[in-house]
Amino acid sequence: MHLILEAIVHYALFGVLVTGAVLIAWIILAGLPLIMLTPQVVKDYRFEGKDCAEVESHLATGWDIVAIILRFSVIANVAFPWLGKKRGLSKIREFCSPWFVLSSVVFYSITCFLSVIILLSTVIMILDIYM
Repeated sequence: MHLILEAIVHYALFGVLVTGAVLIAWIILAGLPLIMLTPQVVKDYRFEGKDCAEVESHLATGWDIVAIILRFSVIANVAFPWLGKKRGLSKIREFCSPWFVLSSVVFYSITCFLSVIILLSTVIMILDIYM
């Protein structure tokens, strides 16, 4: 086990650093334009519903970190409607155009894939430290 970890730990460090940089670039280059291209109908459906607090709808109007996170959650609900089932957002795709649904699914699929690579690389490096 130690020989295996010794052989792959350098690749794990490379995986964390490079994949982390790719993930940040992916979020900036693909995520922020996707936030800006979110249809207004979808934002209204998400932030003006009966389950949405008034504070939450006010927070979503700005460009601070909370607003960006809330807008990414809208894209996540479009990509994976089962995430919004508790809030009654499982039918959010009805208000979206097909290109936006496909873009959301592709964006979050790639984001999840890169996140899993970072997580596995981090676990490999932690195992190497303790073994």
